[in-house]
Amino acid sequence: MNKGILTVTVNPAVDVTVVSPAAGQLRMRCPPRQRRGETSPTKIFDFGEAGSTRHSQLRMRCSTNCVLSAGGKGINVARALRALRVRALAVGAAGGETGEFLRKLLRKERIPAEFVEVRESTRLNVTVLGPRHGHSSRVLGEGPRLTPRELRRFEDQYRRWLRRSRWVVLCGRNAVGAPADWYAKLIHLARKEGVPAAVDTGGAALAASLKAKPFLVKPNREEAEELVSCRLDSPSRIKKVLRYFHGRGVRVVLLSLGAQGAVASDGREIWCARPPRVRAVNEVGCGDALLAGFLSAFGKEPLAGALRRGVACGTANVFNPAPGLIRPGDVSRLMKKVAVSNRGTPGR
Repeated sequence: MNKGILTVTVNPAVDVTVVSPAAGQLRMRCPPRQRRGETSPTKIFDFGEAGSTRHSQLRMRCSTNCVLSAGGKGINVARALRALRVRALAVGAAGGETGEFLRKLLRKERIPAEFVEVRESTRLNVTVLGPRHGHSSRVLGEGPRLTPRELRRFEDQYRRWLRRSRWVVLCGRNAVGAPADWYAKLIHLARKEGVPAAVDTGGAALAASLKAKPFLVKPNREEAEELVSCRLDSPSRIKKVLRYFHGRGVRVVLLSLGAQGAVASDGREIWCARPPRVRAVNEVGCGDALLAGFLSAFGKEPLAGALRRGVACGTANVFNPAPGLIRPGDVSRLMKKVAVSNRGTPGR
């Protein structure tokens, strides 16, 4: 059986992206009041509040400049992998009417997905793209709190998903209600099935996951700086953080540097890739597309080639309002413009 890449988003979301200039095109009210005789060209989406004794709704009114998509870092990775024609399965936990709407959005995009049903409702994220290119504001929901029983149910299903996977990608923040070292447990479970784990998270979840020695980590600059309490403002300090990760058993480090590109190290050599300057529409999800592109080529191409493809995918993400939505034609064009250079070895 041709195994694919398993992308795990334990706290997914329905993403609402509003393309400004008129930020007022998005209004959220809870509960809503119907205006008599109201007519509006806007679209209305209602999400019931699960488990509430009093009926309430979250009503969103947005113009045709509003983009609705299934969200969460692992889902963004799966979306980019599908564009690259790489088999992937997006999994996680979802609940309530928002969770059902999340599933519908994924079916519409034809992204294979499976979710463990939970009691509380899936969260809602809102991104407003400002009038200046590349400028955005985000409001992120907290997400459902998973009970110990729901966590165990997820772990049981996770073992089954692993048996048909060649990679597992653990993305985003930990589930609300899960122990701080839950990602470490998921990495151990993957290792038992012989599946290498890639981790893209930050803070306490990243620190705890290192104890399980994941195969790959993909921190961004801010996450790495927080972990080592050091500004990554020079090549020597970047090498220092690479040594930090390798010293804790990580085989491959993919460090995202935003508009400056990314750095990849396998412990033997370091490569740096810098993208061309482009006019950005949306920078949300660039790191997810970077990871998808890198994994799509890793093991098939040298480290430098995988990094080049990853940075091209991350750059292609900025042309579209939905995170992780990339076009293969853009990727091919950008790969020719990504500058890749060898930066020696991590050293000691």
